[in-house]
Amino acid sequence: GKYIFVANHNSLADDVAMAYLYILQRGDGKVAAIARQKPLKDNFIDNLIMDIAAVFSNVFFRIINSYEEGKISKAVEALNKGFCFFNHPEGRVNANPKVMLMAKTGTARIALISKVPVIPIGFIDTEKVLPLNSHFPRFCRLSMNIGKPLKFKEYYGKENDKATLKKITTIIMKEIALLSGKLYPYL
Repeated sequence: GKYIFVANHNSLADDVAMAYLYILQRGDGKVAAIARQKPLKDNFIDNLIMDIAAVFSNVFFRIINSYEEGKISKAVEALNKGFCFFNHPEGRVNANPKVMLMAKTGTARIALISKVPVIPIGFIDTEKVLPLNSHFPRFCRLSMNIGKPLKFKEYYGKENDKATLKKITTIIMKEIALLSGKLYPYL
């Protein structure tokens, strides 16, 4: 089925791990994600990691530019066409190993409009594989804890209510915090 996979964002290695998860789940090459069109620094390693994820996992990523107008509707459109959707609600790589960044509400809005379950994922130690500002990946063990699907049927039709979006975002992020061993201190 269609799912929205959401995870904490410790490293660029998170995207490779999510591609691997997708192959285990479905593997038909239909996955979409909101991302920057280019990495923050246009360096060889960042581009190589994305290329490796696409080539070796046989996953085609439909990238929706994070700076583009209509990114929410494009994500919903991709879900309606049978794509799964990956997202990091924190919005950027978080260098803090203990506390998560305040999440954006886009994932909640996408879940309510598309009526698709959200699967929370907690990554642990991906920042050790590819630390921030690092140029070469390191070989070490990481963990990926996958939670149960979250459904928000009671909130359908409230995708424009800011309080509802914030509440759903907090529910999602608290679940990711439990799975990742991090703290999400925002209400």
